Amino acid sequence: MQQFIRKYESDVTGVLNGWDQMMLRGTLRALACLPGMEAFLWHVGVLLKDFGQFVEGVSRRVQQASLAVAEQSGRPIRYLPSGGVRKEDLARQIAAADGITEGLICVLRCLETCMSYAVRGDRASQRLVLKPELRKCLHLYHYWMDPDFGLMHARLMTWFPFTIYVCVNGRLWLARQLDRLGLGYRRADNCFTRLDDPAASQQIFDRLLKWNWLGFLNDIADQINPLLSQVLAGYRTGYYWSAYETEWASDVMFRSPAKDVPIAKLTELAA
Repeated sequence: MQQFIRKYESDVTGVLNGWDQMMLRGTLRALACLPGMEAFLWHVGVLLKDFGQFVEGVSRRVQQASLAVAEQSGRPIRYLPSGGVRKEDLARQIAAADGITEGLICVLRCLETCMSYAVRGDRASQRLVLKPELRKCLHLYHYWMDPDFGLMHARLMTWFPFTIYVCVNGRLWLARQLDRLGLGYRRADNCFTRLDDPAASQQIFDRLLKWNWLGFLNDIADQINPLLSQVLAGYRTGYYWSAYETEWASDVMFRSPAKDVPIAKLTELAA
């Protein structure tokens, strides 16, 4: 990238570096491993023969608690029978139709694959055993307009171990900060093509590196899985947050569209 900027520096008016799309994962690590899940069942006094009935009941309660805010506020709850629907596009359409500029937009319900547990018979020991297994369960996608990040969503797996994925957009975060400060810019899709003050914009963007991610993500977990403390019944776990997928991008701004460099040139320099 530095080689590219040096080559075209006479035409470059600014460079912006920072987070683009980010997917952050919340894991209940003590429930996400077989020994921990077995210990949890012992903690709550559930025998393997009763596992199916127990987890189905918990899942129903988790779903009801997660959907309660949408039901109380009259926001749409939709079941999507096909994975071919672009969820973000649907959320944007609902937000535009209902004039939602802040707060919950909708909750989308989808049956999707997940790694969970099942009880199976073991021929060798002739006993029931708990096994990690790829299954399908209902996932809840909460979409809302956040004061800082704009449109974002969180996905809750409603079966043990209740994994959460939170998706945010760093460029949208920066745009909202610039709007508050009255600093002008122009965007194309998720790229800044003009900044009135590139240096100040970069300083603002760098604040996202020191964002209170733990507090922010734990608040989201409390909102979309409010029944967790009751489900855990004092068991020793909480959400552990990690960066599942992240994109770090550089926006290079030119004096005019005529100076835009062909993608082939950029790829050649990056190679």
